[in-house]
Amino acid sequence: MSINIFYENKKYFQLKNGCKKIIHASYPIILFIESLKESMEQPIKYWSPSIAPSGMTYYDGSLFPEWKNSLFISALVPGDVRRLEISNSKILSEEILFLDLGRVRDIATSPDGSLIVATDGAQGKLVRVIKK
Repeated sequence: MSINIFYENKKYFQLKNGCKKIIHASYPIILFIESLKESMEQPIKYWSPSIAPSGMTYYDGSLFPEWKNSLFISALVPGDVRRLEISNSKILSEEILFLDLGRVRDIATSPDGSLIVATDGAQGKLVRVIKK
């Protein structure tokens, strides 16, 4: 899983499944792919191994001013939510939240500024995140 910011007239390339090595490929193919990667825009964030992302929301609400302009990503593995603080197309920090919910299927921002987190499985639930 990676996060890219797309700009006009730029080239983007990602190996299937975030693979960093080519196995069982001939030497010229490896050199070709490595040279392609050098001339392409790189993601601003990637996770290896994958966190199995399952949902994403950009937070511009007012309930949590400290989270304004953050990107929230729900992850099935290990079962959490990642908050990325972004400024000028760069990730400034990553915070891991809600570790006790289990597999997190989706996340959304509600109109009142609270976050809604959906968990996975037979006992799945919707959790509304508000200030105390």
